[in-house]
Amino acid sequence: MGLFLNTNVASLNAQRNFYGVTAALNKSIERLSTGFKINSAADNPGSLLLANHLQSRHRGFAVAESNILQGQNLLKIADGAMMSIQDDLQRLRELALEASNGTVTDFSAYEEEAAQISANIDAIANGTTYGSTVLLAGGAGAINIQAGAESGGTNVINIGASLTNNTVTGLNGAAFTSPNNQANAQTLLGEVDGALAQLAENQATLGGMMNQLSNRLEFVQISKENYAASEGVVRNVDVAAETSRLTQLQVLQQASALALAQANQAPAIALRLLQ
Repeated sequence: MGLFLNTNVASLNAQRNFYGVTAALNKSIERLSTGFKINSAADNPGSLLLANHLQSRHRGFAVAESNILQGQNLLKIADGAMMSIQDDLQRLRELALEASNGTVTDFSAYEEEAAQISANIDAIANGTTYGSTVLLAGGAGAINIQAGAESGGTNVINIGASLTNNTVTGLNGAAFTSPNNQANAQTLLGEVDGALAQLAENQATLGGMMNQLSNRLEFVQISKENYAASEGVVRNVDVAAETSRLTQLQVLQQASALALAQANQAPAIALRLLQ
């Protein structure tokens, strides 16, 4: 190749290589400083699209996890209240058994406590709430939990279907008979046994829903973890590999700078030939 004063092709070539290596070096530094190998759409449009999809799913499952936990809290409140109602019914059954004994002549104490227990059962059922929703009086209606990252279908669980009427009327069909004599105490005993059976059925329904939410929570948590890992593979930079690349580019940049300096000496050499 000849020596030219006006056109230094070697210098232009060295400049191009120097700028290319410098741009790659700057990109490597950007990746290491952000921790991402995709920092703009220009880096890798296809991978960015995939990473955004995976991120959307990951974040969606994170929200679903929070939704399910709230649903579980609601059902735990209902479950605890039903256990209190069960305790009241067991005490009422004891009163009925005691009042059924032929040695009892004064039933006033049994009547009074039985009335208090009945009132307390209704108070628990009507006073157990989550926000403004009454849980155990039979009017909760549909309470839909968004338990997935997509809309509709199995992603929505209606936990309201497990919330039954646990008032005295809901459990017995009517008010409990007052144990004001032995015969009525026997009647009350049968009513309480029926109420306990109904309560057990209601508890089983609630427990089934709690198990369903627990199973869904496990699925959602695993899915959230897997999508986060998948997004990380696509979006995150491999620090070890990128550090090695950075070192390589730094060496290349220094070599390119030296080559450029040498190429810029070519016109001076041409001038020497004129001397």
